[in-house]
Amino acid sequence: MKKALLLLGFAALTTQQASALFKIGPEVGLSFNKMTYSGSGTAGLSPTISSITGFRAGITTDIGIGPIAVQPGIFYSAKGGTQAADFLGFATITLKNKVNYLEVPVWIQYKQKLGPGKAFIGLGPSIAMALNGKSTFSGSVLGTSADSTYDITFGSDSTDMKKLDYAVNFNIGYQLSMGVFVRFFYSLGLANLSNDPAFDTKNRSFGVSVGYLIGK
Repeated sequence: MKKALLLLGFAALTTQQASALFKIGPEVGLSFNKMTYSGSGTAGLSPTISSITGFRAGITTDIGIGPIAVQPGIFYSAKGGTQAADFLGFATITLKNKVNYLEVPVWIQYKQKLGPGKAFIGLGPSIAMALNGKSTFSGSVLGTSADSTYDITFGSDSTDMKKLDYAVNFNIGYQLSMGVFVRFFYSLGLANLSNDPAFDTKNRSFGVSVGYLIGK
């Protein structure tokens, strides 16, 4: 009887401690995104690459063991970029791509007590699936301009964009003891999003987000 009570008490204590390690909460932020272009199709071209601002929102979880925490999450994330080319001043072309993703990052964090909270630094992979996207084309030839916007198509044709993206991510931030945190992050896209063998297109982004982890 005593052994049974001891086992029940140990199980209850273990469950309580395990649950105390788990936190969950919302996270929102902004990212500044570029699409890089390389490959034989870019030979002789040197377009100006600039960033677009995207919104990022989702849910983060935090599973901590000592100073180490694993943070899986799920996010709506807008990425893309702009490229522009000037042909000797006679013509200019600008192409802006914006793609909305459902993204699942997994952070591996190291946390260190600092002041009223903890500083953290970490890295981890992410995988993202494109939901939809739009391309905006703007051109001007000898003062005559034209604009057009069309939906990005996803598939395996050479004119389609690939749906699946994956990246390695780095972050640094600070978390207050009450659960509020701020995160600065950089995402290095590894997947070639182009189906055209002459082009290699990848996502790059950095940004900042704030969140609130709820739990003990």
